[in-house]
Amino acid sequence: EEVGVEDSLSQLGEVEENKAALRRKYPSCNSHYDSAGGRAEVWCTEKSGGIVRDWKGVPRELHLPGERTRCACISEDLLQDPKLKHYPDCHPSATSCKLKI
Repeated sequence: EEVGVEDSLSQLGEVEENKAALRRKYPSCNSHYDSAGGRAEVWCTEKSGGIVRDWKGVPRELHLPGERTRCACISEDLLQDPKLKHYPDCHPSATSCKLKI
């Protein structure tokens, strides 16, 4: 039975490592919500999502199976990823976007 617990912990560790890898690949956007005005702004910097890197990226909706849709800063080489959706009314190369919520 102890082997089963170790296997479970090992699998849990792999799940957490996969999540961390996804956060590095698709770092979260910075965001500001104005609920009274019904607007939001999302933007990317070299430190968005707590992931320090040498590129800013552009904001995109990220759709991952089993997770809530979120904003991610996307590097140029990943823009064709089918898990990503362009924000409407946002220039494709803009590093910040104003959204209606």
